[in-house]
Amino acid sequence: MLISLAKLARDARMSLWDAQLITTVHDSVCLTAPYKNARKVGRLVKQTLEAADANLKRKFFLKADVTISRCWGGEPLAEF
Repeated sequence: MLISLAKLARDARMSLWDAQLITTVHDSVCLTAPYKNARKVGRLVKQTLEAADANLKRKFFLKADVTISRCWGGEPLAEF
């Protein structure tokens, strides 16, 4: 996950979409972004986390779930 977080932090689209990494909690990543950009940011985060093994010889099945809500663990605002 650390490699994926570093890739997200360097991705220019995060700034373009006004998205910021806030914190990680166990295997969760908390971000903030304007609602109008939330789906784009969610897709980027999902793709980046699921491709974490791209440079490894051994491949793993990595799955990332995305929830758009007002707060961590809150009611989903949109289907993703």
